[in-house]
Amino acid sequence: MLAAAGNGTIAQGADDKTGAGKSAPKVSVAEVVEQSVPDDRVYTGTTAAVKAIELRAQVTGYLLERRFTEGSDVGKGDTLYVIDPRPFKAVLDQKQAELQEQEAIREYAKTSQKRYAAAARAGAAARESLDQAIELEAKTEAAIDVYKSGIQQAKINLDFAEIKAPFDGRVGRTLVNIGALVKANDTALASLVQLDPIYVYFSPPETELLLIEAQQAKAPLEVTMTLPHSTTDMFKGTLSFISNAADVGTATITMRATISNPGQRIRPGQFALVRLHIGEDPDALVVPAKAVSSIQGQRFVMVVGKDNKLERRKIGLGRQVGTGGYVVESGLSKGELVVVSDTRTLKTGETVSPQREPAS
Repeated sequence: MLAAAGNGTIAQGADDKTGAGKSAPKVSVAEVVEQSVPDDRVYTGTTAAVKAIELRAQVTGYLLERRFTEGSDVGKGDTLYVIDPRPFKAVLDQKQAELQEQEAIREYAKTSQKRYAAAARAGAAARESLDQAIELEAKTEAAIDVYKSGIQQAKINLDFAEIKAPFDGRVGRTLVNIGALVKANDTALASLVQLDPIYVYFSPPETELLLIEAQQAKAPLEVTMTLPHSTTDMFKGTLSFISNAADVGTATITMRATISNPGQRIRPGQFALVRLHIGEDPDALVVPAKAVSSIQGQRFVMVVGKDNKLERRKIGLGRQVGTGGYVVESGLSKGELVVVSDTRTLKTGETVSPQREPAS
């Protein structure tokens, strides 16, 4: 018969009979192995835009044009709306004409100064006329500075008649129609969001903070994100923010990852599953998931021991390894054999005929 040696290996015996003369039931077994296991923690999260704004006019006027398709991608500097520029152009023209008038007065004052100065030296003109010409020039110089400032502001207002995208992003639906009066810094026109990259916020328990911070200090931790409706599509990024305070109500710490969003398939406000890669455990003991049973919240396995006798053993489990195993924290040793077939009819102390399950 097959027998398990003390080190967990299967030994050959004379037959497959139990002490009662019955054939020992065949069971599939697997070995508890030691392997390198990634230390990944999984959390739920919510996506958010890196940049998100409401477009608003900076001048008051009537909306003349909309130059985008709702829901389309736009580039930084693209003109999205045009407010009727004619009132702002008229103000600019007026300021420029007033500046030219003052510059002409200044030139007259300079010419007058030269004429009165020459006449004063010859005794043909009063000193008062020269002083008046000098004063006129000073006044026009001050007026010219004021009009130049007015021209600069008029140019700015004229530029503001075109509402442009401040960054690359996707524009939402328009909130105003052509012909509507929009008010400066008041009327919301549309929303603009940046979709690539995108943020995902999640909240690990505060008990994991020191470990995460220690690993993050070495290098930004890798993050993999999936969406519930498409768990095969994985989006990758890095941990980019750890909050400076814990949430007292939930005993968690808010963290944020910056995720690459090619094709802009992720939208702000979506529910997500976040896998944070903290590091590697090079010597982890791993037991197959199908060997583990649960009784009243406690985890057990059936171990094939000496003389192929079964022992139901309580174990402590750690994180899941992929979909096929668990890290063992207590209760098992490297090389022990555990039953991976149906254990519901098996009993402690029963003699079995263990059959190695082919390696996957």
